[in-house]
Amino acid sequence: MNIVLMSCDKPKNTINKTPTTVTALTGTLKDGASVTDPVVLVEMASLPAANYAYIHDFNDRYYYIKDIVNVANTLWEIHLHVDVLKTYANAILHAPCIIAKTASNDFNLYLPDPNFKCQQDERIGMVNFPNGFDTEDAHFYMTFFG
Repeated sequence: MNIVLMSCDKPKNTINKTPTTVTALTGTLKDGASVTDPVVLVEMASLPAANYAYIHDFNDRYYYIKDIVNVANTLWEIHLHVDVLKTYANAILHAPCIIAKTASNDFNLYLPDPNFKCQQDERIGMVNFPNGFDTEDAHFYMTFFG
């Protein structure tokens, strides 16, 4: 399996990361490893400084490098954890949704927000019927808006 080791200096909660490629190498998935937290075995004299990785074989997933362990003289274990925001950035950015909070001062009055207080005055309306009511066969409908 091909692994691209990268360097990324953006915070973990950033969706638009632009990591830079450090090196590409070939490794083997360790037995019992998952796709979200894989452990990859790599044989190299020394590993370059990297904190991020990309594996095309796992449906184009991006990973944080959690740990690098020297197993033998030139055998290394790279412990990874999936970066969900970067891996699914395209789907997240194009998803139709309502954003409850933004970095700007915009707000949505239809969403409950403990930081924004608003007051709703009662609105009572009265409608007069021009022909009156038929008390024998009358139907009354009342509507409430909250």
